[in-house]
Amino acid sequence: MSRAREFATQGNNAAVVLNSSAASTDEGENLLLEGTDSSSTNAGYHLLQEKYGTHTPYDQLPRGGGRPELTKDTIWFRTWMGEGGAQAISHNTTTVPAYDKVFWDYNNNANMAADPNKFTVTVPGIYWFKLSNYLSLPDSHNSYHVYDYSQFRKNGTKLLINNMSNHGYGGGSGFNMHNIGTINVEGTAILNIGDYIEPIVYQYKVGHSFIITTYWAGHGFTGMLLKRLD
Repeated sequence: MSRAREFATQGNNAAVVLNSSAASTDEGENLLLEGTDSSSTNAGYHLLQEKYGTHTPYDQLPRGGGRPELTKDTIWFRTWMGEGGAQAISHNTTTVPAYDKVFWDYNNNANMAADPNKFTVTVPGIYWFKLSNYLSLPDSHNSYHVYDYSQFRKNGTKLLINNMSNHGYGGGSGFNMHNIGTINVEGTAILNIGDYIEPIVYQYKVGHSFIITTYWAGHGFTGMLLKRLD
């Protein structure tokens, strides 16, 4: 019906009229639309004129006036632990950040309220994701070796986007070191309906645990749909 209404407004009012008389002299005259009496007093309504065939898929129509953006295509979200929230990360253990708040989710299209750590694709397309965590090693140590990564994994196993780093220090008496700062990873991916994305982090440091802290809204798990693909 919405498509019919769109076409109807482009019609030509009462441009084609048919005289309802049966006389042969009326042949080839005008066409009456929705006229019901011989005097044609109620003649002339909209003639629908399509700009494109009904066989054309909606998603192949030009954007803008010809193809308005669907509400469900607007996916834009960020989840986090809340300002000042913190999570301890065990040494040498792959961990999913414990995000428990939806900072925003436009029109609830990402459907992340039930699990702020996981995004499931409902619209196929090109997506952008970003993971930002403030990580710290609260205790100094004089024998220091760190290997860390922040990643996005697709469907629980496949590595999608990653950021890895490592450094080492074989210390001695009087040499104490800390590891602290924001780690970011971001990138794009082509995803299909049903795919799901989870951020993960890993930290290796002999004998110590790390802490993720959310200090501001820029930290957390962010994503958006850049372009729908069908």
